[in-house]
Amino acid sequence: MLPLKDVLVHALQCMPELEALVMVECAYNRGETDPDFLRRLLPGARNGRARVLNLGERGADSLLESVARVLISTARIRGPDAGAP
Repeated sequence: MLPLKDVLVHALQCMPELEALVMVECAYNRGETDPDFLRRLLPGARNGRARVLNLGERGADSLLESVARVLISTARIRGPDAGAP
């Protein structure tokens, strides 16, 4: 069986961004890894896949919460108390 860090790096390199993010956030929320550690494992200074790690946050209770948060924030949808543009 592969170590978790290897699985997560492989996911970041090969899977669609949202799917990889859900895997990373799950491990992060469980205290099994952190984004800085994974960032060091991704080769190259211009590794675009490492951008996914910038989207991750601690505290999501489900994969749907993670996906919805990213889709809403990238669509720049703001909450009712965010004020007018």
